[in-house]
Amino acid sequence: MMGSYETGGHCAGPIWLSWMRAATAGTDLEPWPQPPPGVTCERVNRNTGALANDNDPFAVRECFLSGTEPTPAQTADLPGSPDDFYQAPR
Repeated sequence: MMGSYETGGHCAGPIWLSWMRAATAGTDLEPWPQPPPGVTCERVNRNTGALANDNDPFAVRECFLSGTEPTPAQTADLPGSPDDFYQAPR
């Protein structure tokens, strides 16, 4: 049983990291696969499908056939900024 204020990331995370380092020692990292020619990947809002701005908490990477990806004219910035999240209620 974990103690007060303990989390899995705090307790199990270091153990997992140690185990994974030992398990993968001596292996080469494989490069992340790139999309084939004719396919582009963009960050989009998972709820709207519009291009995501830098502050979008719902951004995901999606791939499109070249020429079918959303354009900036089809998107709108989300209101506010990350700093607004941490404002105390008034």
